[in-house]
Amino acid sequence: MVGDPSPALDSASELAQGDIFVQTSWSGSVGVVSVWGVVDALTAPQLTAAVQAAVDASPAALVVDLSEVEFLASAGMSVLVATQQLLGTSIPLAVVADGPVTRRPMKLLGLDSIVEMHRTLQDALADIAQDGESTG
Repeated sequence: MVGDPSPALDSASELAQGDIFVQTSWSGSVGVVSVWGVVDALTAPQLTAAVQAAVDASPAALVVDLSEVEFLASAGMSVLVATQQLLGTSIPLAVVADGPVTRRPMKLLGLDSIVEMHRTLQDALADIAQDGESTG
């Protein structure tokens, strides 16, 4: 586990293993999967499991918050692409990525054209709320 993260939202369930800490919480009907630590080939399965559990709970939208990730390998980026493919257009996916460890490699690989990226969790939630208002 990396650090001692505190839940930013309500009713959090936690999963910790190895060099990764993954926490799923809810902001209304939006699932938020927050990640701390290293996301690589060894830890990506824990991210996949947390994302799948959130998807199984039928969220209105899903946010994957990578703002506390220290290293993002291609295995972690593959989880995001697979999640976007799984959700399609039925459930919006937003990724919080800011800085050289997460945002830069994702942009270099063109993932910003596949998944919607935001610099903060608040920006992601506000954008999802705005999209919900304009479609609903």
